[in-house]
Amino acid sequence: MTIDSDSSAASLSESSVASAERAVTATRLPSLTNRVYRLDGPGGSVIVRLAGAGTEQIIDRRAELSNHEAAARLGLAPSVLWSAVDAGIMITPAVADARPLSEADLQRPGPRSRLATALRRLHRSDAEFESATDLASELERYEPLVDVRGEERGKLRAALEVGRAAAADLVRDGVPRVPSHNDPTPANALDDGHEVCLVDWEYSGANDPAWDLATAIMEGGLKGEAADHFLAEYYGRDPTVAERRRLELHRVGLDVLAGFWALSRAGAETESDLRGYAWHRLDRALGGGAPRDGCR
Repeated sequence: MTIDSDSSAASLSESSVASAERAVTATRLPSLTNRVYRLDGPGGSVIVRLAGAGTEQIIDRRAELSNHEAAARLGLAPSVLWSAVDAGIMITPAVADARPLSEADLQRPGPRSRLATALRRLHRSDAEFESATDLASELERYEPLVDVRGEERGKLRAALEVGRAAAADLVRDGVPRVPSHNDPTPANALDDGHEVCLVDWEYSGANDPAWDLATAIMEGGLKGEAADHFLAEYYGRDPTVAERRRLELHRVGLDVLAGFWALSRAGAETESDLRGYAWHRLDRALGGGAPRDGCR
């Protein structure tokens, strides 16, 4: 059931989740963007997502809901039990016997293969996702959300130019957009040992499939043979030179975008060192960080 404007939905807040703790066990889960809780009780377990401060500037919650439900119909996401779009609230069932992947998990063939399979199924499906995006449009969207001064401003501008150059190359190549998760980090991939279910569809939309692949490689710490195995599992063959080039362009551009995203969130409600994370990603895009050897 979807509820967009019910007053009772709008009143659901962190305090109401806290009061529910008296009847059930409530556990706060890690999240960089939102406030997320797992509620366990006699009737079962659910995940409650409360929108984080300022997310209305960067997330289309109606598109998120539509895309999440489309992915659920494919068996790639949990079903949506209840939602209040305007309030940014969503309740889904907890996925039984599954846990988020980690970088360590993805060093093993089984989890890598299951993540690659989930992305391949999504990208090759006929699901119609609302909203479309690409690297160029996302860089332009985040630029005005970041305000830094002094030396940092010069470095930020240099990184933005690097990102724009990568985005321009991608636009010139031209690749059809497909249904995409756009944030398939290990934490957003729940693995039960048989298949991977993807959660957190708030950035989803139609996009170049290389975006998801590059994100999975970077966030999963995949390098060398591990990255090659992941790509072979996804494509069913070795990637072409052109496919590897698109992956590398996305990896450079996504470092820049991640830096801008983190700086835009650094002043919001968060428990993480987002500024440190932002400059790590921006430095890497500018060539000052660890080499990106996963796509070779």
